[in-house]
Amino acid sequence: MKNHFLIGLFVCLFISCSRNEELTNNGEYYALIKMSGSIAGSETTGEDMEWQETICLYSNNTFTKIRFTEDEKIEAFGSYSKKIIESEEFVELVYDIDNSLIANYTGNLIEHLIVLDDYSLQGTWSYCDGPVLEYSKAILCGTI
Repeated sequence: MKNHFLIGLFVCLFISCSRNEELTNNGEYYALIKMSGSIAGSETTGEDMEWQETICLYSNNTFTKIRFTEDEKIEAFGSYSKKIIESEEFVELVYDIDNSLIANYTGNLIEHLIVLDDYSLQGTWSYCDGPVLEYSKAILCGTI
């Protein structure tokens, strides 16, 4: 069952990330690789995570965020920019509309992801009791 779920996930990723042909080869693709909570030993990875999630950052400064559970696929769209806040680099996602995918602690349409290095992002939802979400750069959107 899990293998069928993963195959479906990758097919959906390909279709979703390549929704705009002009953007397909002009973006960065990040996949959620780990989530953990404030309780020791609460770390999950891969298939064991509650959901799978991807973020495609396109060269025209728009993004697509997609979450897959066993029952549904949720998408969100918006624009992004890179910011320096108190000497730390962030990717700031600004969503087009309110969406359950907005992982923040402020209740607005903005989500911040810390740039850990050239290949890794970490969400800031954990600043207010949300899970720590870690993303890793994978391949260009649409080339799965």
